[in-house]
Amino acid sequence: MSQDITQFEWYQMLNGKVSPDILYLKNSSNNYLWNEVHLLNIKYLTKNVVRFPWVNHFALAVLSTTNRKLNPISINNMISSLHARFRDVFEAYELKAVKELRDHHIIGLINSEICITLTDRQRSNFVSHYKTFYYNISKWIREKLTEEELQNISSYILPEFAFDHNDFKVRQQAIDKAHKKRKDQTSAVAPLLPSIRA
Repeated sequence: MSQDITQFEWYQMLNGKVSPDILYLKNSSNNYLWNEVHLLNIKYLTKNVVRFPWVNHFALAVLSTTNRKLNPISINNMISSLHARFRDVFEAYELKAVKELRDHHIIGLINSEICITLTDRQRSNFVSHYKTFYYNISKWIREKLTEEELQNISSYILPEFAFDHNDFKVRQQAIDKAHKKRKDQTSAVAPLLPSIRA
């Protein structure tokens, strides 16, 4: 039995905004993959990402992370973080398409060569979330897509970068700052403990 795709809310929201190659993807049971995506994630894409050149890349990331059973709120947090940093990088380097994105653009962001007001945590989160999306997309397309589907969407797969978040001092700095903040907060409360307990 064929499903009328126009009946789905996700179709009405994403049609004309996401590539048909991604929009019409189905699973082995012949059901549209977007049926499984939480409305929260679809709304984020339509409200925030559809105007940007990475909409199809992020749509694919949403499909893959949904299929891998990541929590919709976690998916939104990752998309939100990546979307903000992609905007920063594209603006700073005047990029027009994801295919123009190179290692040195990302390294510039991570090493504070651009967007100097970002915190170490924001930079670290970007790398971590990017790697999560890349890993999930890579695994998902190998396991779930046919060769033809893979060819159709290959231009929307996030590029792999030759770095790991452990390679950057920014990650350790973020961890150290968080540890110091917790220690300072504990030190501030410790003298008050006897009076609190009394």
